[in-house]
Amino acid sequence: MPERELLALLACDPPGSMQQGCTRRRGQGAVGIAFETGSPQVIEDYATWPLALPSAAGRGIGAAMAVPLFAGGRGEGVLCVRRYEPTCWSERQLETLSLLASLVAPAMTAARMHADLEASEESFRAVYADAQDQLLALVREFGQHRTDPMDGGEPVSMSEHQALMELSSGEELSQTALAVRLRLEKSTISRLAVQMESRGWLERNRDTSDARLVRLRLTPRGRALARDLSAYRASKLQGMLSTIPEADRESVLQSLKVVIRALNRSPLRDADEAS
Repeated sequence: MPERELLALLACDPPGSMQQGCTRRRGQGAVGIAFETGSPQVIEDYATWPLALPSAAGRGIGAAMAVPLFAGGRGEGVLCVRRYEPTCWSERQLETLSLLASLVAPAMTAARMHADLEASEESFRAVYADAQDQLLALVREFGQHRTDPMDGGEPVSMSEHQALMELSSGEELSQTALAVRLRLEKSTISRLAVQMESRGWLERNRDTSDARLVRLRLTPRGRALARDLSAYRASKLQGMLSTIPEADRESVLQSLKVVIRALNRSPLRDADEAS
């Protein structure tokens, strides 16, 4: 448990010989000292060892040997053996336990990384599901437009709204240029332009120097609608921000910027631009 700097018992042999949930702090007992110092701890007579833990001595521990588990310079745990009578541990026994520790440590590292990855993936899935819901709610809230924002009127689609905003400056754009700005297919823009023309919002004119190009500009009715929609959207955004505590508004804005930057770097968007 790195966040609490605790060493927790994972397994023991024979099973049940140690209390379930047993923990040691760094520097506590043979296990904690081995982990803290990175050096094996060899205790031949536990009862007379100055750093003996009363709980271990009370269980009758007579001798112990603890070897730290290190992999890639990172401490992963401790391997410990104990006996219920004082024991003169041999050099060969220490070498054998150290060798076993060198084999166990990488396996523990791999297990920890796998567990961390699974936890990370689970966390990502939860965040993704929540983000998807929140983004859809935001799109629905700001994507609902009508020809008369205050008193209803005919619905205005998201694509129509975006086209109105792009053309509201009075700039005349070709269908191809509008398709690039809205990131829509040329055929989609063509159908959109015909639809907006039929609603009296748009004029479509052939380019005088290139008859293959169709240029678009808003009619007076289209410009008036664009102004109304822009004013309504600004009012709606202002109303939303007014409900957010002033101390939180800057963090909300920064969060939106992070989302926009992430969308701009999206592989899916890059693929759309390349197609």
